[in-house]
Amino acid sequence: MSTPRRVALLLAGLMTVLSFVAGCNVIGTAMYVFGPEPKRDPELVRLASDDKKKEVKVVIIASSGMETGPDFMRVDRELSNYLAKTLDEGFKVNEEKVTIVPTRQVERVKDETPNWQTLDL
Repeated sequence: MSTPRRVALLLAGLMTVLSFVAGCNVIGTAMYVFGPEPKRDPELVRLASDDKKKEVKVVIIASSGMETGPDFMRVDRELSNYLAKTLDEGFKVNEEKVTIVPTRQVERVKDETPNWQTLDL
């Protein structure tokens, strides 16, 4: 075997070993990209009543905490609006009689009651 070929094989083997040692998990990445989609059962409880005439009301209360940076000042309000909109669309599709209390009304109560977090739901 000639010296240049031996050096090339040595470098190829060294690069292969380094790729595994450096944290590149080729098999794991391939399984992540090309593997089957993980499936999980929903963890939510059905909110609608079995009685079609009975109306159920839902209140969404979100809080981002005190240590929120200026970029995320209203993130709790935006998330609760988005969740309410998404849930409402789902209730209409499923023809369930569930009413979501408007998030503006919830935010008004939170603004008027400084100790709202300590109150019982």
